Amino acid sequence: MSSKPDLVDIVEAAYSLESDDDSWLERVLTTSEPHFNRGLGVYGFRFDATNPQAFRIWGVVRLGDALVMPELVVKWHQLLGPDLVWRMYSATKQYAPISERLGLGEQLEAHPAMQAMCGALGVVDQMTVRAVDPGQVGVTLCTPVSEYAAPSAADSRLWTRIATHVAAGHRLRARLRAEADASRAIADLPHTSDAVFDATGKLLHAAADARDRDTAEVLRDGVKAMDRARGRLRRESPDEALEVWRGLIEGTWSIVEHFDSDGRRLILARQNEPLAQDPQALSNRERQVVGYTLLGHSTKETAYALGVSNSSVKTQLARAMKKLHVESQAALIRLLQAKSTS
Repeated sequence: MSSKPDLVDIVEAAYSLESDDDSWLERVLTTSEPHFNRGLGVYGFRFDATNPQAFRIWGVVRLGDALVMPELVVKWHQLLGPDLVWRMYSATKQYAPISERLGLGEQLEAHPAMQAMCGALGVVDQMTVRAVDPGQVGVTLCTPVSEYAAPSAADSRLWTRIATHVAAGHRLRARLRAEADASRAIADLPHTSDAVFDATGKLLHAAADARDRDTAEVLRDGVKAMDRARGRLRRESPDEALEVWRGLIEGTWSIVEHFDSDGRRLILARQNEPLAQDPQALSNRERQVVGYTLLGHSTKETAYALGVSNSSVKTQLARAMKKLHVESQAALIRLLQAKSTS
């Protein structure tokens, strides 16, 4: 009998690069299911929320007998206006029920969209994990629930970290597809990565910024952290394993495992920065920090996603707010929401 997938299995699934998108999402759902399912099954889909007025979803994957009909998922979103799409996919937290995302609380059942999708199924709400970055293209994992329940702080912290890795894996896969034929891109990974390490952490190849000795050392530390998370720590202290395996290294690199044609295990550092287009007046890192703030991240959660210090995030956020002439995060979010939904 196979053992129950652990939390690190979900992160490993997020960075699997070989399969097609539906198979990738199915693996993410399968490893998540024992920890996420609230009794009525799990499903997921991909979405593009870059323009709330032209929001789209695709690739609905239903695991087993999950209580959902893919066609209703599409219909449900069609009943949401731009403001509610923005609330669902560009605001609030990464782990939250739909009722909280829409700001409706236990009145969610009365919303026409919810009645259309869930009334006939006996579902009152859905717990969701929104795996997205400031680029606004991502993945949602869902589990229907028959009773309204607010998520715990511990669960929110846990699933926000997992969502960070699912978003990073999804972004990396999209970049590989954009670079070349998918199978060729996978085979060429060691030649197109900034740094290549062997299984012992020895640096075999470095390019671009990774040629810098200090940068190479930071990347090596990231390799060690990943291996530590994937070792005994995943069983002895899952929360700590997720803590040490951060979303990126220095806001730039994802660390992924690769096996060459001879079966040799390599660890690769691939550039995988989240792309935030606006506001144009800001630096790239400031846009990233503002983008994560807009997604409901705390400064600590943003620091985890980018793999930088909490103090660095606070500094970048303060600079961005000064440039945009706003005095609070609430004012910043109102400003960006108005631009997104107008």
